[in-house]
Amino acid sequence: MEGLYENSVNRKRRISPATVKMITIVILILLLLIPTGMISGLINERSDRRWEAVAEMSYKWGNEQVVCGPFITLPYSVVQKELTSKGEPKEYVTHHRAHYLPNELNFNGEAKPMNLSRGIYEAVVYNSTLEVTGTFKKFHLEKLGIDPQTVDWDKATLEIGISDMRGLTKRVSGKFNKADLQMEPCLSSGDVFQTGISSHIETNANQERYTFSFTININGSHSLQFIPLGKTTSVHMKSDWSSPSFFGAYLPGERTVTEGFTASWNILDLNREYPQFWIGKGYSVLSSCFGVKFLNTADAYLQSERALKYALLFIVITFVGFFLVEVISKVKIHPIQYTLVGMAIVIFYLLLVSVSEHVAFGWAYLVSSMAVLILVTGYSSSVLKSRRFALIVAAVYSTLYGYLYVLLQLEDYSLVSGVAGLAVLVGLTMYLTRNIDWYAVEL
Repeated sequence: MEGLYENSVNRKRRISPATVKMITIVILILLLLIPTGMISGLINERSDRRWEAVAEMSYKWGNEQVVCGPFITLPYSVVQKELTSKGEPKEYVTHHRAHYLPNELNFNGEAKPMNLSRGIYEAVVYNSTLEVTGTFKKFHLEKLGIDPQTVDWDKATLEIGISDMRGLTKRVSGKFNKADLQMEPCLSSGDVFQTGISSHIETNANQERYTFSFTININGSHSLQFIPLGKTTSVHMKSDWSSPSFFGAYLPGERTVTEGFTASWNILDLNREYPQFWIGKGYSVLSSCFGVKFLNTADAYLQSERALKYALLFIVITFVGFFLVEVISKVKIHPIQYTLVGMAIVIFYLLLVSVSEHVAFGWAYLVSSMAVLILVTGYSSSVLKSRRFALIVAAVYSTLYGYLYVLLQLEDYSLVSGVAGLAVLVGLTMYLTRNIDWYAVEL
């Protein structure tokens, strides 16, 4: 009797083979996270290398461009008096600059983006032609406490800020009050902007209105931005680029995006944090930048990284499916066979990264998924010894890879779609296993 009792207790305490297999599967899943982490590191490394190549190409073509201006700079002098240590009066002259912004400022431009290639890497660059027109009003020198007699009118300059001078492809030509502009490199100071071009102009204290018009032909990369110096600033841009991103302090009031885009901004001086005139480095205008980015939506590394986030889900679904086949068909699958199938799933992401560097991401995804599908289906047919189960595996994998591709295209709805798909899979698993007595399962 004692022996029978001990055998009964041992049977109750014995861990079932199904439990051992499940523990083994969990351990294998955790181990397979190591190569997926290594692939993530590889993607980041290749992405960093790509950005280095893009930065070099952009540097030689022209970096992100910011156009500021035009504005007028008036140099003037102030005679100041002070007493020396002996109590004698002494005079000295200080030099200052007053900056006046336009009353009306209009940009009418067109950007022509293109891809530059270096090896397997591409950079989005553009050439833009900007027609700039507008007016200045009479200089209210008294509001700044400036005596018109102290202004050096012969050194008044019209100045245009340009962030990367290497992007200029032609001399800037235009008119100021019907007189030709003679643009020279450099600004008179860095009070308003750091780099740009300027031209001496004829001004005086009494003229009520000045007009200007000029054309800028400029190369740049990634984005084109403007600074709304006008009391009223109007910007109209068009391009054949189909994936723009409008950003900065102001969004366009009107925009149309189809195979290309058109966008219009209308900005008032009330929308900014600086006035129409000041002395010296009184204000910073960079905070009011706005413009458009020319996005490259075919970022294979970003899409590969997003796909890799679903690797754990694919491995879990595969292993759960194989385990259920073991339970239902009584076909034993060795842990090594689980591992080989798991490695095939991991190789998919490695294939995806490497192939997408040479062809479009969609084709790379198709080639990679088909290669893994054939590999896993063929191996499953041999391991499971059943064509029916192998065809089920093929159907499941085709559905999963197709669903994953859809998720990668749905940027705004990828999360809700992914959660919905996961809920369906869990529900399907619960339905298929509803009649299994897990305490009685023997592998």
